[in-house]
Amino acid sequence: GTNYTYQWSWSLNNVTYTNIGTNSPTLNLSTVPSCPYFYLRLTVTTSMGCTTSATKLLFCATNASCRISSNQ
Repeated sequence: GTNYTYQWSWSLNNVTYTNIGTNSPTLNLSTVPSCPYFYLRLTVTTSMGCTTSATKLLFCATNASCRISSNQ
């Protein structure tokens, strides 16, 4: 089977990203980055070196926490 690695990152401007999280298809955000919004990107790489990524614009809510999965 194919093994995957996962890299989560976030950005305020959709240009400069900061890596967060660990090598997991699920990211738990207990504190959200600067609000009112931020970009969240997941990059998945296969053991064969193929890479794909997806970026979402997320809006914050006061005292919010999120659980985000790569299958959504």
